[in-house]
Amino acid sequence: MASSRKIKSDILTNEPEELRIILLGKTRSGKSALGNTLMGDEKAFVSRSSPASVTKNCFKKEREVDGKIISIVDTPGFFDTQLSPVQVSEEITKSLASTLPGPHAFLIVLPCGVGMTGEEQQTLLQIGKIFKNYFKYSIIVFTKIDSLDEGTDMKQYYEESNELKKLIDDCGGRWYAVNNKDKTPQNRLKVTKDLISMIEKMVEKNGGKPYGAPVVEVVAGSFKKDTNSRFKILDGDGTINVPKDASDAVLNYIKAETAS
Repeated sequence: MASSRKIKSDILTNEPEELRIILLGKTRSGKSALGNTLMGDEKAFVSRSSPASVTKNCFKKEREVDGKIISIVDTPGFFDTQLSPVQVSEEITKSLASTLPGPHAFLIVLPCGVGMTGEEQQTLLQIGKIFKNYFKYSIIVFTKIDSLDEGTDMKQYYEESNELKKLIDDCGGRWYAVNNKDKTPQNRLKVTKDLISMIEKMVEKNGGKPYGAPVVEVVAGSFKKDTNSRFKILDGDGTINVPKDASDAVLNYIKAETAS
């Protein structure tokens, strides 16, 4: 199973290195389109402009790039859709269960041209209560750069917003800008390799270890207690399945952490 692969290649088994990535972002941020860019496949994740969030459930896709397995989990707009708390806990559980023993990177997707809203700030605050210290494992990815004036300097763009500048500072200065509308294979491969390079440097800075936090331990612990070792987490189409007791445990954790 992919989640058992290590960040370092196993020389004896020739097992490929794996990078596990979770995409985070609000509805219509270009999150799923970024996933398609990274997968090199326009149909990997459902993506289109819509008044409602297209991604209602977590999906996981994989591809190999230069001998590395890139695992990408697309998530719903956790805090800006009509998902109930129970559904939110289930999808968070799915995203973590499919990236055990922990993701190597969170890509926080923000669309250009709309500024940082109070809703987005609140979303990041809520995510931070659940994913403790996740900024150390995060990269800000600006999408929809085609909506900006031609020749716009991205560093100048985000520095004009105190909120964006602080967010990027919190993420160790890590950011990237992508035009998902450029669907040429050359652009998609460049974006993928650029982000892989950024993630690898971030992983090295984090001691070569994936993200670990109490919520990850809650998910991992729930699976250890599951006596059904044949439980199938991933379906062929990328759908992620988790036992109810695992999502219940995460729901209880979320309630406790977000009560304040």
